Amino acid sequence: MSKLYTDVQIEWIINECVMCDSYSKITEKFNREFDTNKSVNALQQLITKKLGIRLVTQEIKKHYSKCEEKWLIENYSTSESYSELTEKFNKVFGRKKTKEQIREKCSKHLGLKGMINATQYGIKPKEQLPIGSIRKTQTRTYIKVLENSKSYITGYAKPYWLPLQVKIYQDAYGEIDSNQMVIFLDGNKENFELNNLYCIDRKISVIMSKNNWWTDNRENTLTAIKWCELHYAMNKKERCKTMAKEQLCWTCQNACGGCSWSCCFQPVEGWTAEKVHRKTYDSYRIEKCPEYVPDKKG
Repeated sequence: MSKLYTDVQIEWIINECVMCDSYSKITEKFNREFDTNKSVNALQQLITKKLGIRLVTQEIKKHYSKCEEKWLIENYSTSESYSELTEKFNKVFGRKKTKEQIREKCSKHLGLKGMINATQYGIKPKEQLPIGSIRKTQTRTYIKVLENSKSYITGYAKPYWLPLQVKIYQDAYGEIDSNQMVIFLDGNKENFELNNLYCIDRKISVIMSKNNWWTDNRENTLTAIKWCELHYAMNKKERCKTMAKEQLCWTCQNACGGCSWSCCFQPVEGWTAEKVHRKTYDSYRIEKCPEYVPDKKG
């Protein structure tokens, strides 16, 4: 880093990051301040990879942190309207979200339903069921896990209700991801014994259904699931091997700051590399490099 950026320049960048919300703006100001010709990619790589700083860009401002999402879920049922929820949210997190943005986040992304609209009249409160209440539908059994002040909500909506098998499994093993599901190994949706419940990825459920591998035998079903899990694990390992072959740096001793590329993400003179575009930045697929030193494991 010291070869390409002076201490004065590094200090200037750190101070400027506090006030700037765009990598292109900070690059433009840097080049003007120090009479250089750095690219936006070079400055962004330096700031994020070497200095460990993330600018709060306009794109990031649109996102919600895990803490903010958790707050919305916990406070959704205590607010009488989206206007009230938005006001509370902005006050707690210092954001400037609009009512429409909060409504979209809650209804479309967090699955929170039932907030009353200003145009809904004559809604009479219904008697609330206590937490722990169990109700059955034609296909599932639900349990109430969270109090809801909005008694006009119909159905068994999250996060107030959960499938009973999910609640039992999460109490024993912890929370599951949104892309996972809890299934009955023996196919009996009335058998809620813990050893009959198993958590799988939804993509595994697709393979099981496509091949008609669901059975009423616990051991046979579990064997089929394990085959699917092994199948995906092996495919993932092969993809990792393929990716490792594509990038020379991953088997080089100089990959952690020992060359001009890993140090400051500047192209190495004399290398053979193809420029590739990732989701948020540009990089290179390196085939030959004069600074390449094979690591011992390689």
